[in-house]
Amino acid sequence: MKKLFVFFATLFICTSLFAEKSKLVSSDNKKNREVVSSTQKVVKVGFIITTGDSFMVVGDDSNKQKDGYAYEYLRNLASYTGWKYEYVYGYFSDLCELLVEGKIDLLPDVTYTEERSKVMNFPNHDMGVETYYLYSKKNHGELKNNKDFSFLKGKTVGINKNSYQYNLFYEWKKNNNVECIVQEYDFSDEVGNLLNEGKIDYYLEIDYVAEDDWIPVAKIGTANSYLAVNKNKNDLLDELNFALSELYSINPYYNHLLWNRYYLKNKIDYTLNDREVQWFKEHNNTLKVGVISDDLPFSYEEKGVCKGVIVDFLQYFKSAYSLDNLAINYIFFDDYFSLDDAIHNGTVDVAFPFIYDNYAAETFNTITSNPIAKVPICVITKKNNLDGLKTNVAVKRGGRAAYFASVHYPNLNHNYYNDVDDVLFSVVSDADDASDGAILNYYKAKDALYERKRYEKLEMSRLPEFWEICFVFPSENFILCNLTNRIFSTIDGTEVSSVIEKYTEKNHKYTVKHLIDDYFVQVLVIITCFTLLVLALFFAFDKLLKYYSYDELTKLLSRKNIKKYYEKMNKSNLEKKHKLSFLLFDIDDFTHINDFYGQECGDLVIKQIASTILKIVNDSGVVFRSGGEEFFAILKIDYNNAVELAERCRKIIENQTIEYNFTKIKVTISVAITDNREDLTLDDLFFNVQKLLSIAKSKGKNRIQGKLEK
Repeated sequence: MKKLFVFFATLFICTSLFAEKSKLVSSDNKKNREVVSSTQKVVKVGFIITTGDSFMVVGDDSNKQKDGYAYEYLRNLASYTGWKYEYVYGYFSDLCELLVEGKIDLLPDVTYTEERSKVMNFPNHDMGVETYYLYSKKNHGELKNNKDFSFLKGKTVGINKNSYQYNLFYEWKKNNNVECIVQEYDFSDEVGNLLNEGKIDYYLEIDYVAEDDWIPVAKIGTANSYLAVNKNKNDLLDELNFALSELYSINPYYNHLLWNRYYLKNKIDYTLNDREVQWFKEHNNTLKVGVISDDLPFSYEEKGVCKGVIVDFLQYFKSAYSLDNLAINYIFFDDYFSLDDAIHNGTVDVAFPFIYDNYAAETFNTITSNPIAKVPICVITKKNNLDGLKTNVAVKRGGRAAYFASVHYPNLNHNYYNDVDDVLFSVVSDADDASDGAILNYYKAKDALYERKRYEKLEMSRLPEFWEICFVFPSENFILCNLTNRIFSTIDGTEVSSVIEKYTEKNHKYTVKHLIDDYFVQVLVIITCFTLLVLALFFAFDKLLKYYSYDELTKLLSRKNIKKYYEKMNKSNLEKKHKLSFLLFDIDDFTHINDFYGQECGDLVIKQIASTILKIVNDSGVVFRSGGEEFFAILKIDYNNAVELAERCRKIIENQTIEYNFTKIKVTISVAITDNREDLTLDDLFFNVQKLLSIAKSKGKNRIQGKLEK
């Protein structure tokens, strides 16, 4: 106990000393940070308040996370200068005044003019190029001809009179003889709202400010924008120029790449010109697209409908150009040879996907779009295969892999197969003519190998090469090719990869075919066992059905069977022009028997009476236990014979003795009889015999009550 106490005391002292040391270290680190921070040059930067764009983005207050083109640009510069920024928030025009007054040091996105150069400094390198367009709302802008702006006649154009593009617009308007109504405003945000509300027809704005549902209909001009410096901050200007020199020496295309990441889509004119509209008219507003029927994830056929990446791509094409009425007909082909023929004979307007190859396109008199996506190439071999592709390589007949193998592995034997599973099985096989490996695209290989026991001995290796895939067009469809390039230039690699991955993951599924291939014997055993189980359940159900069809105590048919037998027997007897008789038997004073002798005795009485009635009825009809002590019979005899049968039952039961625990018990019954000569329903018949039975009971029991005379 004493040792234990010493141990915990020592532990406590060590822990306290460690905590204290941690506090001292933390305090020292904080002081070091403060020292570092104090040595940093603090630079006041104007943070432009914008809406609807990604130039400088901040939340509701200055503590929220920042983002945007200019913000990223400033942060990159800080990695060369070591500046610490202090942000001053405001509208551009107000921040310009603060820059001139020396209340801020830097301001991004300032367009150079001689007037501005007198009151602020501009560095040696710009921070980007602004393009100014006239924008309209989607589905509002008229069809355009690049040299004809007559569609603007009588239309209202809103411009910001405090902007650089103000003078550019009037110069452009004069040079192109444009007739329109010009409305001048003080703030650009106000003008943008007016366009959204439909109060003006067009709006002159910078490309990066444009909203997603605005369409550029006319290019007004361009200008370089700069990170402007306060006139008195020459030290900052020198440091900025040095930083920019270093930045562009490492990445000369930095501005271009940054601009494309944030604003590429804003630079694309989605409005169709007259020539493009005419092309769709000549093709009956229908696009015939050739695709491979089994080319995951790019295209595949499912119940006659095309699925895959191509569908998403062309839906984006339709949406961007507002071609809501464009019909897209997908035409399926089994291989690339037949698809290639379809391009040359004009069966299709466009085909996808083909390997991007300008020389092949020129050779076969086709044209290609720019590359849309990169497809990794894989080699599939057995695990621990040190020899690699040595003799035989397996490929899918008529596909991209076959073409790739012919170019990169011309000295190997090429084993062609019609199915991917056959390709892979030729590798996993131990046959003498087995393939050393297979070549597949990454997505198809990933899908084929997914959780496959059959191929657990195989492994996949990605090659450094890849296929660039594109759209292919007949040479006369250059207009469609241009539209495709225009629209897909706005989709970056991340978006394309996301679409491809969506269909790749969707089709990673273990099918019944895979199960049978991988576990044939096991599946056979399971199917056999399942069959036996089904048979066992069938017999059990049949037994259960019989159980519920018969009364457990008396073995007579149960009440639920009365309707079925009635309909069957009534139909049969109607055909033979016979009538049925209906009898309701009831044990007299049965409650007294149950109460005096017990339930066991009561059950014995019911069984005995049921057995007697069944013997007497015999082949004359069917007997049911319709209630506790009641029995119902449907007889194929006429009314008079039914009365005789009932009387015989009554007498036999009256004269018989039932023994229970050395006690002899006498029992009587009352019987009600009717027939169906009035074509009554079953419910009506039941009502009648119940009524007749009540009469029999009221007249003293142990009697037969027939039909009442009318």
